[in-house]
Amino acid sequence: MAKILLVDDEVHLLKAMDMFLRSRKHDVMPISDGREAERLIRSSPYDLIISDIRMTPVDGLQLLRISADEPAIHHDARDGGRCCQSISAEHSVPLSLWEHRY
Repeated sequence: MAKILLVDDEVHLLKAMDMFLRSRKHDVMPISDGREAERLIRSSPYDLIISDIRMTPVDGLQLLRISADEPAIHHDARDGGRCCQSISAEHSVPLSLWEHRY
């Protein structure tokens, strides 16, 4: 079971991802506000951070810089199912969600 911080300002996507991850027995902290996510990242370690890229006022790329030492997946639902799996701020690999089986 992983401790996962889940960040998305689109509540329906946040709820769907939260339900999916909880069904896989993960400990999920769903957050719809980038500022709150920034505070949580600074105060507590996570096994994985999953974040939307396009949010205001704190976007997923800003969260990536803050969480450079923690594994993170940053997604954009408007990009045709692609996302960016980021291992650190210096290393990122394009990743298609459709290629992976859960």
